[in-house]
Amino acid sequence: MASIWVSRPDLEDLIGPEAALALLTAFPGRRIYIPAKATSEKFTDIVGSVANEILSNEFRGYEVCLPNVVKPVTLKEKILPLLEAGLSLDDVARQCECTVRYVCMVRADMTFRRKPAPKPRRRAEREA
Repeated sequence: MASIWVSRPDLEDLIGPEAALALLTAFPGRRIYIPAKATSEKFTDIVGSVANEILSNEFRGYEVCLPNVVKPVTLKEKILPLLEAGLSLDDVARQCECTVRYVCMVRADMTFRRKPAPKPRRRAEREA
């Protein structure tokens, strides 16, 4: 059995954006086998009969590797709201199962980004 990887834009061009999103939501980052039978209706419930027929004609007998549409939540994205809610560093580290040191680094990065823009220097300071 041969395997082929299909990107999301290629899949959208092939079966349409709605059907592609439905297929990628049902099988995110997984491999699906497209049966060799042209009459197979394996994915009709998910993508509809027309898109299923297109998939069958295009990838008949192939194992298709699909991209992952679900973006995993990073540890930093978990920490930021907890810090903004006012939890202590220890509580945040305990909830996120990380070190206090990492929480401090995220907090420092958060405060660094929120600093106001520096004031322009005066002409005398630039020439000195």
